[in-house]
Amino acid sequence: MLAGDASLIGDEITTSGDALRLGQAAARDVHPEEVRTATSFVRTTGYQPDYSALTMDANVIFPWGREVFDGDDLVVNPCYEGVIDD
Repeated sequence: MLAGDASLIGDEITTSGDALRLGQAAARDVHPEEVRTATSFVRTTGYQPDYSALTMDANVIFPWGREVFDGDDLVVNPCYEGVIDD
């Protein structure tokens, strides 16, 4: 990114907007012409990006975050215990 460029900061899901705000702050350090935000999923309350595909309040579980390693074993992510079956 160069000064005067337009930039788009993207994320998978927006709840608090902290990740997008951090990206915007970093992008603005190089003085772009404009900075916009986009996500695949956004909650009905909280931070609202400039662009999004789906608005909903349901839990979104991405395949790459469903399981984590516990030593040598792949187990259900503790964040999702009781929400999904292993």
